[in-house]
Amino acid sequence: MKEEKYGKYYNASYYLDGCGPDYNDKEYWTGQFQKIAENIVSAFSPKTFLDVGCAYGYLVAALRDLGVEAYGVDVSEYAISQAREDIRAFCYVCNAAEGLPKELPQTFDCISTIEVIEHLYEEDAQPFIKALCQHTDQIIFSSTPDDFKEPSHFNVQQQEYWAKRFAKEGFLHDLNTDVTFLSPQALVFRRQEKDSLRLIEDYEHAARVQKRKLTEHYDEVIRVKDKYIDDLQAIRENETAAADAQKKAHLAELQQQKENYEQQKAQYEQQKAQYEQLLAQEKERYEELSKKEREAVSSALREVVAESYAKIADYQKKIRDLEQLVWSTADERDSLCQTLSSVRLHEHQLQYVHDQIVNSTFWKMTWPARRVVSGAKKLLKGGSRGAEPAPAVGAPALPAAVLTVSCDHVIRAGDYWKRLNRNVQPIDSSLCESEGARLNLVTDSLAANSLFGGVATSLLLATEFVKRHNMPLRIITRDAVTDPKDYYTILELNDIEPPEKVEFFCDADRDANGKRNTKLPVSPDDIFFATSWWSAKAVEKTTLRKRFFYIIQEVETFFYPYGDEHLFCKEVMENQNIDFIVNSSYLWDYFKVNEPNIVKNGVYFEPAFSTSLYQKPTFVEMPKRTLFFYSRPNNPRNLFAHGLLFLDEAIKRGIIDTEKWEICFAGQDVPEVAFCDGSRPTCLGQMSWEEYRSFVKNVDLALSLMYTPHPSYPPYDVAVSGGVVITNKFQNKDSFPSCNNIVLGDLNLDDFMDAMEKAVALAQDMDQRKKNYESMTIQRSWKDTFQNTILKMGELL
Repeated sequence: MKEEKYGKYYNASYYLDGCGPDYNDKEYWTGQFQKIAENIVSAFSPKTFLDVGCAYGYLVAALRDLGVEAYGVDVSEYAISQAREDIRAFCYVCNAAEGLPKELPQTFDCISTIEVIEHLYEEDAQPFIKALCQHTDQIIFSSTPDDFKEPSHFNVQQQEYWAKRFAKEGFLHDLNTDVTFLSPQALVFRRQEKDSLRLIEDYEHAARVQKRKLTEHYDEVIRVKDKYIDDLQAIRENETAAADAQKKAHLAELQQQKENYEQQKAQYEQQKAQYEQLLAQEKERYEELSKKEREAVSSALREVVAESYAKIADYQKKIRDLEQLVWSTADERDSLCQTLSSVRLHEHQLQYVHDQIVNSTFWKMTWPARRVVSGAKKLLKGGSRGAEPAPAVGAPALPAAVLTVSCDHVIRAGDYWKRLNRNVQPIDSSLCESEGARLNLVTDSLAANSLFGGVATSLLLATEFVKRHNMPLRIITRDAVTDPKDYYTILELNDIEPPEKVEFFCDADRDANGKRNTKLPVSPDDIFFATSWWSAKAVEKTTLRKRFFYIIQEVETFFYPYGDEHLFCKEVMENQNIDFIVNSSYLWDYFKVNEPNIVKNGVYFEPAFSTSLYQKPTFVEMPKRTLFFYSRPNNPRNLFAHGLLFLDEAIKRGIIDTEKWEICFAGQDVPEVAFCDGSRPTCLGQMSWEEYRSFVKNVDLALSLMYTPHPSYPPYDVAVSGGVVITNKFQNKDSFPSCNNIVLGDLNLDDFMDAMEKAVALAQDMDQRKKNYESMTIQRSWKDTFQNTILKMGELL
């Protein structure tokens, strides 16, 4: 039971509303605890006292003001820092279950623990009680028996439960000491050794006293009931009279407002008449201009506009030409540098061979013979001169300019990866003054073809987060200029209100080294939110804060062979300064086993599928059923080739009759194919959001494969639209308890055909499909599913 397990939860945000009234209202809480302290002194007369879970130390302060040697301990460092300055030295940050600080006394006349133990997990409760009992003979104890709504209440129990726990440590409930001045559920436990007969006697005595008190109370209620009824009647009559007076005053006020309205209306009519008169005068003045003059003015304006547009077009062309020139010059420079490097390598190779030859024993031994041959050649040539030496075979033909290329143009080793993969480049930024916290979401693009699945989820989470924490949102795109309309369309489709302030920034026009003229203004209060491993790499070198958020929606290392990208991606997943937000329990369970750093520094949510985007199906039989194959040949994890194989085999085995089923492919770059019976699928290509949701509501069966732990979104899309889905198992992804209309099969052919046969039969059983739809538990509200995630993100700020 470590301090880290509990202490960080009890921060400034918790004490605003986690304790009822604002715990920072010192005047209110000082008065409350002053009364409690007076009652404790009257009932127990303690010389030494310890308050366990003292928070701001209000009770410690009140007892010390009354002359008691009081101390306090709490797991929250923040809470102790808020204690009154003169008693802060008597309050300590510690976990009482692990022992008290050595600076404190080790025994006390009395210990209190007020509304603390319900904040501990059940397995930590008994060690906590045992630790308290080691330092005193009497304990004032209070724990709510019915507040289950507070998120930090992990173990809410009744009084008898706690009495049994204390009894294990030799402490019994003192029935003769009343501490209900503290709370209705407050008890006193004392160290006592009693046999069962004495215990029965004490409890019977307490029951008799309580019964007598109740009888006296009932008698008193009956005795004063008539007076109470008379008092209520008098109060009612007074309230009626007051209400009548208030009604008269209200009617008078309304009458006055009506008179004021009539007066303002008359003033408005007068001003309106004056305005109309002025408008008529201006109209007459305009009509006095001749038609020719108006046409001349319009013509001149058109000429100015046309000339302006022509200049703009000319400037844009010049800019494009300059950009092209810059890029072509850079390409030519890089090409020349590579050629020069090749020449120098070739030169070194020739020099090496030459050195090997001239230093060899053979070369030295044949030196006399070579002199004779050389002299003979000169005699035969007759001393002819001027012949240029032939170039070496295989030597590259280079322009003379290559020899003057400076090594300064060679790509720096540290920049090679950033130039090869532009999206890992840090965002070119400049330091600015802080205007408060701001969330910066970094993604590739907001173009319509990028807004399916993961990117849309990131935008929705960021939107709900900034609304909850009352901060602006800045959306940063790195590959394409942002059209804000795309962002607002996603919110509208998912029934999400936009935040008060949204900014957009794009650095797609940065140069090869990631630089641009307009930099991103960043302050230490800017919070960054990455949406991929490469944007996390960029954010890591951009943010001024130590930590940032990264929403991870797949095992991204699966996308790459073992190489540079795989290694960079793995480094991001093992970065301990990232707070990970994981999409789905499937991915979370996989990371528990394979990526412990993500689970240690992360939180997960289940994806939601909005009722405004996917409406309730009608379950109407159609003459021909629709089979949807999620086709993505460019994404290996979607197993396009296996999908074709499974469909063809299902047709071959008679599981699918293409006379009764229309097979539709949806996705990019799908080739034309024909099945074994000669039939061909309908290829829908890539659809817009509107086209996609209109299509899936008519799908009877979907084949959607995903060779990763995450099931992907199409199975959910079809299931919430009333259809059946056949998909594959993968490691921990072996069932789909949230919806019985989703069937999973192993990826070997025979097992998958068994699952396919089951899914086809279910798709044709409309009554069972409807029952499965009505009993499914797939999340339908983003606001609900994000609630705990946003709370955790707020704690991590």
